[in-house]
Amino acid sequence: MNHLDKFIYKTLIFLSDKTVDDILKLKKDNLKRYRKFVPEQMEDMLHIVGYISFSKSNEYSKETTVTFKGLEQLRILEEIQIKRKAIWISIIGLIISVLAFAKSVGWI
Repeated sequence: MNHLDKFIYKTLIFLSDKTVDDILKLKKDNLKRYRKFVPEQMEDMLHIVGYISFSKSNEYSKETTVTFKGLEQLRILEEIQIKRKAIWISIIGLIISVLAFAKSVGWI
């Protein structure tokens, strides 16, 4: 996952947990905290590509700022993170297996 993907992931996770009203209230009351999680350029970019929306056009839109397209991207990024963790766990398991084999054979 590259640097931009990490920012997108962090921002989408933050926005997906909150309703539109919560986000708008946070943006109004504590802009500094909001910008910590959602930088202005990132918010603009996510709006342009259609990952987030602050409109309340239907029942789903009232519940979250993340659109279906944004949820799809979030799932893709979560899958990448899971695969990365699985690779590291496999490498650690392989190293432990090699060390255990070397010890049982008497090489260590």
